[in-house]
Amino acid sequence: LMNNRGPDYSDVKEYIINDKILRFGFNRLSILDLSSNGNQPMHSSCERYSLIFNGEIYNHLDLRNEINLKYKINWRGHSDTETLLNLLIHFPTKYVLDKLIGMFSFMFYDFKTNNLVISRDRAGEKPLYFSFNQNFFGCSSDIRSFKNLIDFKNSINLSAFNKYMQYNYVPHPFSIINEVYKLPPGSFVNINLNKIKFDKYSTFESLIDTNFFNLDYYWKIENRLNDHSSANHINYYKNTLDKHIENSVKSQLISDVPVGAFLSGGNDSSLIVANMQKFQNTNTFTIGFEESEHDESIDAKEISKYLGTKHTEIICSQKEARDIIPNLKDAFSEPFADSSQIPTMLVSKLASQHVKVALSGDGGDEIFGGYNRYLIAKKFWKYIKFLNFGGNVITKKIIEHFPEQFINFFLQKHFSSYSSKSNSMRIKNIKQKVKYITNEKQFYESLINQYYNHNISSESNLIIDDLTYKDYDRNFIHSMMISDFRTYLSDDILCKVDRSSMFYSLELRSPYLDKNLIEFAINIPTKYQFKNNNSKYLIKSILEKYLPKHLIYKKKKGFSVPISDWIKNELKPWADDLLSKNTIESHNLISYSFVKDIKEKHYENIENNEHKLWSIIQFNNWFKYL
Repeated sequence: LMNNRGPDYSDVKEYIINDKILRFGFNRLSILDLSSNGNQPMHSSCERYSLIFNGEIYNHLDLRNEINLKYKINWRGHSDTETLLNLLIHFPTKYVLDKLIGMFSFMFYDFKTNNLVISRDRAGEKPLYFSFNQNFFGCSSDIRSFKNLIDFKNSINLSAFNKYMQYNYVPHPFSIINEVYKLPPGSFVNINLNKIKFDKYSTFESLIDTNFFNLDYYWKIENRLNDHSSANHINYYKNTLDKHIENSVKSQLISDVPVGAFLSGGNDSSLIVANMQKFQNTNTFTIGFEESEHDESIDAKEISKYLGTKHTEIICSQKEARDIIPNLKDAFSEPFADSSQIPTMLVSKLASQHVKVALSGDGGDEIFGGYNRYLIAKKFWKYIKFLNFGGNVITKKIIEHFPEQFINFFLQKHFSSYSSKSNSMRIKNIKQKVKYITNEKQFYESLINQYYNHNISSESNLIIDDLTYKDYDRNFIHSMMISDFRTYLSDDILCKVDRSSMFYSLELRSPYLDKNLIEFAINIPTKYQFKNNNSKYLIKSILEKYLPKHLIYKKKKGFSVPISDWIKNELKPWADDLLSKNTIESHNLISYSFVKDIKEKHYENIENNEHKLWSIIQFNNWFKYL
């Protein structure tokens, strides 16, 4: 079921442990040490230890040198898998994990102590699911691996479903299936197989409370925050950040196969490619669209010429883009409804025809303040806080009766990218949300939660809750960025790029998620991240060394497709089938009357419900093929 994640070699080893069967299986995508010396499962020379490991350790050669200073190792090859195996044999687990720079999930087993260690990288680039029931414990990179081992069809986790409906993805540690969980990023678990108790654990908390499943964190972004030094000048942050990015890109070019790059036309990927060109001649890949408001391919082509890359682009017709949609259920083994998954799948398919590894600009928005919601909060939180002090009922009535023309004028004045097109729907939504906001957490939720205003039919069966937003004692914008890193980045953005790329057996690397780069960038004062009404000011100023300003300071388009229009037009028959009464009642997780209401309002241009409808469509399409 996971052959696409590793089509080059596959093996399963089986052992008897305490009258139980232990199996280690691996599908390999060969990147480093293409010989059989890099195959997995990998055993130590003494046969006491075994490792299966997904991902890349970019600093593994430096770590080999550290091992060699203390131990005499008879190295069989030059893979990072062998490096990691020997690190885990000779050094404490937490020490090793703190040293690793890369993306990974792994299982490491000691046959003498019957201790199993599982772990996942800091940002959550690589997935790791695990499951318990009365007869089975297992871990996997894909939830489908458990399909024949537990009751998949009738075990939807209601809490996970509710969160999925609100955010368009299932946040960790939940999965959409009961008794299947995602290991949190930056964590590791010691599992004592001598003490293991096979049972159904209905919550993640009940599992980590046992005496055999010991969860610990080796890295949390909030623990890497330092005291700001206002004495540091902006040039210090700019120059240091520039060097961190160059070092990260250089380290992530380690490979025994060609490495290319996604070049979207945006600033993040452009800066990655500019640094790649210092070390190699880079193949870059872009997907363009016929609809001009969603197309950045013209900019990407011009950027490629300035940087001197070998550029490949495909301009997708609406039909070509829509034709990828049936594959989404196969690439994303959980329901997932970020519609930018479609262009990500398309560019991954294109790149995989030329290279096995590509670099991307993912992670830049979270650590450099690139999302529009940060600018929205920076400009409007002070006004909303003033209007809603104490949740005043009179204030709510004033907001309700604000003239539409006034709000429209206000938005156009503050946002050059704001369009008055379809402003009635947008302004109605804004007014509905603002009435319920009394603090920073609520304002943050209003920007990311599509059901925030609680305007849901009583028959919908949805339970409204929220993700964890915390005030990290800096300022509102900085706290939003850290909250996005902890949730949205790992479970939406990185889930999207991992599943889309690995569906086509392409390894995608994210230089902005280098440990040293993250820990420096997250401590940059926000006054230097947002300057002169520009977000990501430092990234843009660094990029001026490589590109003309008109390619840097432009309207952010994002990586999106016109799902709203497609649902109403070309995709309508398919969407209608997945939103039908029969389909909705096949699981009864949400009422048909609620779905019918939001669908009709969308079709009739009364409300823009594209995100709500797309999440329902994607869930139903996933559920249909369970």
